[in-house]
Amino acid sequence: MAGANDSAEQKKAIYKKFKSDVHSTLPDLTTPDGQVLPKPEIFVFLTNPDLTVTEETTLIGFTKEEGFAGCEIMDRERIRIALDAVDGFATRSQSLGIVLSEAEQASFFSRWGDDIQFVISTGFSSLNQTLSRVLFLQETGDVLDGLYVRYELDREYTADEIGHFRIFVAMTLNEPKLNIFQILFGASDKSGRYRPQDNTWDNPGIGAGKGGGYWERHVGGHSDGDEDDANSKWQCVGTEQRRPGPC
Repeated sequence: MAGANDSAEQKKAIYKKFKSDVHSTLPDLTTPDGQVLPKPEIFVFLTNPDLTVTEETTLIGFTKEEGFAGCEIMDRERIRIALDAVDGFATRSQSLGIVLSEAEQASFFSRWGDDIQFVISTGFSSLNQTLSRVLFLQETGDVLDGLYVRYELDREYTADEIGHFRIFVAMTLNEPKLNIFQILFGASDKSGRYRPQDNTWDNPGIGAGKGGGYWERHVGGHSDGDEDDANSKWQCVGTEQRRPGPC
C-alpha cells in the first residue's frame, strides 16, 4: 500500500503497482506439493490515495481485459467509511491502535454486546463441560460403594391404590469383578417371601409392609446339570425387611 497523497506522481505509481499485481496473479499458482490452484476470478486492491470514479473504472476495465470476472478497489474513502462504521471499530482498535471514543464504544457494545456475551457464556459452558468430564474420568477409578435406583410415580398414590407391587433391577457387568458377573436387587410387598421360615409377614399390599433382597451370580456358580437352575444360579447376599433376619 503506497503513501497517502493524491498527487499525479503518486497515482502514476499506484497504476503501475495495480497492473503489476494483476499480472502477478495470471501465471499458474502451485502448492508446495505441485498441485495447480485454480485461477482467481475476483481481484481486490487496497490503496491509500482517493481515486475518482473514472480512475476506478479504468482500472476495473483493465482487470476484465486480463480475464477477471470482477474487481474491488478499496481506496482511502471506502476504507475510511468502513472503519468509521460500527463493524469497523474492532479493526480500528485491534489492528490500527486507534482508541475509540465513548460514543463509539457505546455504539460498538450496542451492536455486538449480545454476541460478546454469548461467546463468553459459551466459553464458560464449554470449560465447565470439560472440567466435568475430567472429574468423571478421575472418579471412574474410585471404588463404587453404593448403587441406588429411584422410581418416580406420576402422582401420589395411597397404599390401597398401589396394592401388590414388585420392582427389581438386574445388572450384568462388562467383566467379572470379585468373581461376580451378575447382580439382582429389588423390593416387593409380602416381605415374608424373603424369610421362608417366617410366614407372619406374608400379607399382600404395600400397606402391610415391604421387603427386598440382593443377589449375586458368580462365575462358575452353578452347572447346567442343576435340578433347579432358576434358584441355584443366584446367591442371596442380603435381605431387607421390617425386622432383621438372615437370608
